[in-house]
Amino acid sequence: MSRLVIPLVIALLFLATPVLATYSVHSGGFLYEVHSSVFSNGTSALIHAEVDNYGITCGMDSCWAEVYDVYDYLLFFDGSQLYLLNFTPALLHDLPHYAPKNVSGVYFMGITYVNDSWYVNVHAFAYSAEAQSGMNVDYVYRLKTKKFCVERVNASWSQLEKRVFKNEINGWRIKVPGNFFLVAKAGDANLSPLRPAIVNWTQFPVYFTLRKSNLTKNITLFYINTTSTINGFWFPDDVKIVNVKTCRKMADVSTSPAVETNSTTLPVKTSPSKAGTQTKDEEPKNRICGPGMIILVAAIPALLRRRRR
Repeated sequence: MSRLVIPLVIALLFLATPVLATYSVHSGGFLYEVHSSVFSNGTSALIHAEVDNYGITCGMDSCWAEVYDVYDYLLFFDGSQLYLLNFTPALLHDLPHYAPKNVSGVYFMGITYVNDSWYVNVHAFAYSAEAQSGMNVDYVYRLKTKKFCVERVNASWSQLEKRVFKNEINGWRIKVPGNFFLVAKAGDANLSPLRPAIVNWTQFPVYFTLRKSNLTKNITLFYINTTSTINGFWFPDDVKIVNVKTCRKMADVSTSPAVETNSTTLPVKTSPSKAGTQTKDEEPKNRICGPGMIILVAAIPALLRRRRR
């Protein structure tokens, strides 16, 4: 009996998601598009990571990949410690008074570093399940990494000067593996245009590498389970979650002589059929209600991906 029990226990340990996980997602599919970018100012970095979760749907004659969910994350690396940034508190604070007080689908549309400050373009969807209504918001934030708070700036994202980032952190050269399509079976590799990585692991690491001379350090962002036993991914316990809150005042931005700033707040996005925009002080003329809101929630990830490309 003991010969059978010991191998069984070992197998269960390898199949299980680690208990020491900072944050985990139990996704519906077992195919993953993984996108990651590292933006360094030379001493610290913001890491943008996106996980697109796929499943396979089959008809009478063929099968295809179907997107279940898109997960977007922003992390901060100070050279030794990795932080997972939760922008929900700041977004809830800055929502217009008429917006539903619930935030879903937070996406990081742009990152830049100007005059010793980080700036992040954040898109979110605020919705009310009870009222079946929702609205999109776009904010430009100055991120203060010492206090992990943000200030809304009085300039649009297009006005901010875009800087070329450095390829090192404190003398360590950054190497990012690149975007890839993670599958367990070779037959599924053609379901995405991204470079396939065919592995059947319970803990596949997504990381970037720091190199100096003959030294190498792997900075693990999260792990993905590609087996059909436990679908999903998780951030390890050494990644600290930080709730990003609002700082006390709105930031004035002086990026370059060519940039003009104004005192208006950022517009709230309306539907593509409307040419105008809404400011914070205007009541919404058109809200998305009923089944239309459900369709929009499902379509947001694909629309944002297309806009970024």
